[in-house]
Amino acid sequence: MSNKNRNKKINRHKKRVSKKLVAEVVGCSTTMVSDVMNGNRNADTDLGTRIELADVLLEEGVNKVIADVKKIVHKK
Repeated sequence: MSNKNRNKKINRHKKRVSKKLVAEVVGCSTTMVSDVMNGNRNADTDLGTRIELADVLLEEGVNKVIADVKKIVHKK
């Protein structure tokens, strides 16, 4: 693995939303989601745009739910 790829992997934040979930919401294959996210397929198409939008919205939603649960659990 080159240093460039290693740094890219290290700097990437861990995703909490799986490709399988994004594919289920959008109605496409996990391979398509993976290809769009990795830049192997054009994200400017209708499907690519929906995949990226679903990924962002699901990630934001999961983060909000986690934050809300933490507030409830840590209440004294």
